Amino acid sequence: MIMSTRLRALTVTAVLALGAVTLTASTFEGTSVRVTLDKQGEVTEIVSSADSVGEFLSEQGVFLGDYDSVEPSSDTELVNSMEVKVTEGVEVNVVIDGDIFGLEKIRTKPVSLNEFVSDYSAKTGTAYMYDISSWGETLSDGLYIDLTTKTSELFDVVTEIPFEINYEDTPDLYEGETKVISEGTPGTFTTTYRVDFIGGKEVAREVVFEGVKYEPTNAVYLRGVAKLAETPAQEAFALVEDATLLAERKEAERYAAELAELKRIEEENIAREKAEAAKREAERREQERIAKEKSAKDVLVAAGIANKQYVKELVMSATAYTADYASTGKNPGDPGFGITYSGMKARVGVVAVDPTVIPLGTELYIEGYGYAVAGDIGSAIKGAKIDLFFNTSRECTNYGRQKVLVYVLK
Repeated sequence: MIMSTRLRALTVTAVLALGAVTLTASTFEGTSVRVTLDKQGEVTEIVSSADSVGEFLSEQGVFLGDYDSVEPSSDTELVNSMEVKVTEGVEVNVVIDGDIFGLEKIRTKPVSLNEFVSDYSAKTGTAYMYDISSWGETLSDGLYIDLTTKTSELFDVVTEIPFEINYEDTPDLYEGETKVISEGTPGTFTTTYRVDFIGGKEVAREVVFEGVKYEPTNAVYLRGVAKLAETPAQEAFALVEDATLLAERKEAERYAAELAELKRIEEENIAREKAEAAKREAERREQERIAKEKSAKDVLVAAGIANKQYVKELVMSATAYTADYASTGKNPGDPGFGITYSGMKARVGVVAVDPTVIPLGTELYIEGYGYAVAGDIGSAIKGAKIDLFFNTSRECTNYGRQKVLVYVLK
């Protein structure tokens, strides 16, 4: 009996003394093969006597997880010089629409990014967009995958169509009386939109249906046309009632006219008070402006730059910088070392500003610092911030951060 291609038979022949009888017996001995095992790039040559790839892996203590794979398959017969490649699964981080807090860790086979996104889309029932230049990339452990949802939704905008009332005259009712025969039902005019979203934000909108969905049903009323017979007493009562109503109407009109006049007077008083308040506020602001301008001129005279014209003053948050690496990211000898954004040489009196607040080249006088020129910018210098140049880092440290009054000159 032959059990495998790697068993050989050893034949023993025995000659019995009592007759010419020959007996053949087969015994079997397992042979070994040389196999190359590639496990995650770690290559080892191994001599094994296993029959299949699966037995070989068990023999080597290699057990496949749900997302691990082996080539060739586990049931393949093990042969000499075979290469067995084991690829372990990877754990990737999936971020949807930039929501890092909703990050999902997924264990998967190391397939291409294109295949993974296709499977993930089928699993979640959602279409995703991704940087197409990376779609052929093979997944690796710890990879961050940023996906952007692409969805479409339908929604209706419904406008009511009012119904009309159709009247049918009848002598069975007196004038002024009505009777409902059938209630009306309003109709609807519907506009259906298809809205496309990318990353949860609307990017397109299209009308896919527009028209009357339900026609209105008009109401039907009976309207009385029969006249009431009036006695002389009823006629007299009606005349008195009409006179009373007329008097009440005239009184109501007189009262309404009085209310309107009172309201007019009140509105005139309010308008006059507002005008006076606005005048007082304008006078106060003018006095403040004159006092501020006088104060600014006094400051400039004290600073020895009385020849400069004051434009305005700003309250700003001031920090300090120097030409060293900590402030500029450059060392002596580096290209551009000691040169500001405007091309001026970095020195005391050259300050960094936000050009949208203070244009480059503007002359300034800075409280506690002195005369300066806006000649530099900085990534952190935005809005009401200003960075003052000092010669040494010690001076910068001592200065720290301060609120200063900045006079804009021209």
